[in-house]
Amino acid sequence: MKTLIIILFSLLLLNATGWAQKGKGPENTVRVEGIYIKDTSVVYKPLTTLLRTVPQLVRITSNYYPHLTAESDNGTIIDMENNFFTIKPEIIGKLTLKIYKDKNHKDKDPLAVYEYDVIKGPVLKSIFAESNIVTRKSFLTDSIIHFNTDTMLLPYKFQVASFKISIIKKGADPIFDIPSDGNRIPELAKNIIKEMPAGTKIFFESINANFSEVRVAPNAASVHLVKDGTRSLEAMSFIISDE
Repeated sequence: MKTLIIILFSLLLLNATGWAQKGKGPENTVRVEGIYIKDTSVVYKPLTTLLRTVPQLVRITSNYYPHLTAESDNGTIIDMENNFFTIKPEIIGKLTLKIYKDKNHKDKDPLAVYEYDVIKGPVLKSIFAESNIVTRKSFLTDSIIHFNTDTMLLPYKFQVASFKISIIKKGADPIFDIPSDGNRIPELAKNIIKEMPAGTKIFFESINANFSEVRVAPNAASVHLVKDGTRSLEAMSFIISDE
């Protein structure tokens, strides 16, 4: 009887070991974290959504397997080593991420399968307008233009460096290309808007912004924030309101 009990106990141990190694045990939870910029810091958050055509740096880890690999059915995925991966979806909709214990086991069942929504990136708007209507008071009060993306964490960051303003009033000659003072609305533009009627259109054009993004460090053991030059952003237009 003792022999039978020992054999049964041994079989239970073997089954438990196999169960854990298949990634179903709590000690082998697979974690997928997005890496984002918040203010001037790098933060890790559980990955929830991905942006179409935007390379997203993620970290995939497990308590049991140190050399995970992954594949995606939407766009591309690049192994950056040390559990860092760059995912770049191409199509809005869904992305399925399959995670394997190492590169030699892609023909086996994955340790974990996750599905994510792929969405269009946020529309960048100036801080003083959530629509194309801006009150005269807001325009005259707010001096610094930056882009409000506080509704979601992003793997990149823009800081406005320069822009130009054009003002068009119905029945009057347009005023073109008033240069900004860095990321500030120029006083000349404010003085003109003071005298313009409601319905006047304002165009922000030639917007240049300093661009930063999260990258894997050269030793592939950590991530850091990298400034990556200046990029042009889409023009914006607003209509002045007195309300």
